[in-house]
Amino acid sequence: MFEKKCKIKELMLTTDGKCAVTVILPRSFLEQYDEYKDKDLRLKLCPWRNKRSKDANAYFWELCGQLSAKLNIPPRDIYRILVKEVGGNYEVTPIKNEAVDSWVEVWESRGIGWVCEPCGKSQIDGYTNVINYFGSSEYDTAQMSRLIGLIIQDIYRILVKEVGGNYEVTPIKNEAVDSWVEVWESRGIGWVCEPCGKSQIDGYTNVINYFGSSEYDTAQMSRLIGLIIQECKNNGIETATPSELALLSDSG
Repeated sequence: MFEKKCKIKELMLTTDGKCAVTVILPRSFLEQYDEYKDKDLRLKLCPWRNKRSKDANAYFWELCGQLSAKLNIPPRDIYRILVKEVGGNYEVTPIKNEAVDSWVEVWESRGIGWVCEPCGKSQIDGYTNVINYFGSSEYDTAQMSRLIGLIIQDIYRILVKEVGGNYEVTPIKNEAVDSWVEVWESRGIGWVCEPCGKSQIDGYTNVINYFGSSEYDTAQMSRLIGLIIQECKNNGIETATPSELALLSDSG
């Protein structure tokens, strides 16, 4: 397979109504020209994006370790969950029903982030659609940025729960808990909502509702900033100077 950065230079219509395209390729293509000459090829055009950097990957795993320690969930499991939320990093393939298990095994043997799951019956009789997620080694910079953003968001949601005095507990009918959580969390990233046990009211569940930072007083905002600063220090991330941070805390 030849995968390199290229540009379309010219486009012409042939006498039979097809398109003839001139593509500018790097000189290294000369080594493979004979392999592809006069053969039917599969062409897939997409905008070029630079591959993720090794530093970005290392930063992600540092953050993953921090989140793992807070949630008591293995970093591997956190990574596999987040991979499915990145977007644009998968393909769906119809696989014969009897071959699905072996397909999943082979796909996931490529690495931790190469997640593979059946996602429904195919329109082809006797086949199952399987969704195949690519691992972060295949990500461009935009996809890697989204992956890191997801884990930072999860860490922020944890810190919100450590502020103190920024929540209320509400008894919700058992069958309405999921919709209540969805509506509450739609207000913003920091609006965290979780069931926290059976209510004394029969048929109800107690739900703890954390308010987002837009509702914080000066003291709560100061505590949140302090928690974020500590997380930054743990990961070697530079923050503002102490005097600048003091102004932020005082301003609420």
